[in-house]
Amino acid sequence: MKKLLPIFCTIIFLANLSYGQRSRYPKEGQFPRKPGIMVSTNVLSLFDLEGGPTLGLEYRIALNWAVAVDATAILYTLPEVYSADEGAHTGYRIQPQIKYYFGGRRRSFRGYISLMAMYKDVHYDKTTSGGQYYNGTEYINIEPVPYTEHKKIIAGSFNIGMQKFLDDERHIFIEPYGGVGLRHKERTGRPYVEGAYDNSYNNDDGVFDLKDGMYPHLTWGLKFGVRF
Repeated sequence: MKKLLPIFCTIIFLANLSYGQRSRYPKEGQFPRKPGIMVSTNVLSLFDLEGGPTLGLEYRIALNWAVAVDATAILYTLPEVYSADEGAHTGYRIQPQIKYYFGGRRRSFRGYISLMAMYKDVHYDKTTSGGQYYNGTEYINIEPVPYTEHKKIIAGSFNIGMQKFLDDERHIFIEPYGGVGLRHKERTGRPYVEGAYDNSYNNDDGVFDLKDGMYPHLTWGLKFGVRF
């Protein structure tokens, strides 16, 4: 993700540079000029540890308030992170949120704060470790057991972001955001193997050896979209 930070900053800089010389602020109380559905995609979801394309919908129900939802199809994983798993992680992620747009400079109503919930459900194939153990009288061989593991994550976060329109008709927009919160992870499906060295869920996240339970949650995104 460190490699994405320069790209992220460059896009934001160029967007502001291109439109910084001309005023794009509507009159007070007239943003957006017409209510409509916003359709977007979060390009950063393509680079997640469990990644895939995202489709987002948003509707501005009032000058300050909007409701939105993002749906991600999880189709692949970064192989260097989940090298111990057999095959990609597949599943989905749903992120509903409610946004409050604040006035900001010249009451442009493009910056916002939001509360976002997240539910992720993925599954992937794994195999238990083989080996042998001594039962007190003899050594018993342990055969590897293939199984499908399910992982479910429920999270909530407080976010801050902004929408910036890139055209005169206010149809094309860019939207960076980020936030912090809490998440809870739970995994199921691992069989109990008699005599196995370790029957617990561990090292599932590759980079972090996080067991099931509650952990801090970070969320970020860079959306490109169209307002209809």
